[in-house]
Amino acid sequence: MEQILQPTAYAGYSRCHAPNYRNNAKDNYNLSFFRFPKLVHRCKIWIANAKLVNREHLTPEYYYRNLCLCSKHFEEQCSRML
Repeated sequence: MEQILQPTAYAGYSRCHAPNYRNNAKDNYNLSFFRFPKLVHRCKIWIANAKLVNREHLTPEYYYRNLCLCSKHFEEQCSRML
């Protein structure tokens, strides 16, 4: 992902919502989990990069409150910015 997409760490119980990933914080304590951004244009970039399809009806607010991506979907330098 582009550097402008700095992730925000999410401390709650998390699981990765990327297709074909079921990583969760309980079983993968070494992973970090990141909320989707609230900003509409950034959220759309994350959705496209994560290849989330058939979810056009969901709002950026919904993504922010309910969905996360694990650190496997980010370059290491993005995680170190937190």
